[in-house]
Amino acid sequence: MKVDALDIFIEVKRVKGLRLRVRPQGIFMSVPPGTSAEYCRNFVRENMAWVISCLQKQQQRKEKMAELTHEKMMEYIEDFKPRFLQWQRKMNLYCTDVTFKDLTSRWGSCNYMTRKITINVKLALYPPQCTDYVIVHELAHLVHPNHSAAFWALVEQYMPDWRTHRAALKK
Repeated sequence: MKVDALDIFIEVKRVKGLRLRVRPQGIFMSVPPGTSAEYCRNFVRENMAWVISCLQKQQQRKEKMAELTHEKMMEYIEDFKPRFLQWQRKMNLYCTDVTFKDLTSRWGSCNYMTRKITINVKLALYPPQCTDYVIVHELAHLVHPNHSAAFWALVEQYMPDWRTHRAALKK
């Protein structure tokens, strides 16, 4: 469906209301069966400012990603190792393995059972303090495999300004 020069992919699903999502692959809308095309168009038009904002953010991310060269990734990984060891010692929390991947929707992940941590290489595009935040966050998951109050208290114990770095990563 086209709405003001935008291609919207309609997905008829068992949902109660309309749901609009802007993804790198396109703009998707989930609609309940029997929803009219005109109703869908009006919904998109009512939310056009939000859609345009999302598209602009996507474009900014693409431009930022263009800065991430292979050399920059390798340099980041080399700089990461001593930084990570420092935080492990400071927190007295140790993992068995750290891997680097180009993750799409998270900055890091922790498998607390195997004690393996994965770090998003896109962190190379952010200040080192953001990497420190992700390291502390993932190491804290070795103790608390959730986002409970105790988890956030542990993060705050080692990084009182974690909210600032988290906010920088959300931009």
